[in-house]
Amino acid sequence: MEINRNELISIGTSSVRVSETKDVSKRTSITITNSSTGTEIITISIDKEATSLAGRTLYPGGAWNASRGDRFFPTQKQINVICDQASGQISLAETYGED
Repeated sequence: MEINRNELISIGTSSVRVSETKDVSKRTSITITNSSTGTEIITISIDKEATSLAGRTLYPGGAWNASRGDRFFPTQKQINVICDQASGQISLAETYGED
């Protein structure tokens, strides 16, 4: 499986859309890793603005992954993140494919 997107993204205390809604090219996998070097906590929100510490939370080194399986397709909705401090960082890897 080829990774179509592989980025390091700086995250602050405002919600940031890191992946748009997928209509044509379906998301087959997504991995978000908190690659912050301090005590920053990243919060992930699907299909709405992210609010710090209200959703899927990732401590430094923590990761969230959703991958296509036999009966599962990752969300195709927008994904937003926020940090509890001004100096957060995530690594994002995403693949797309057909149905």
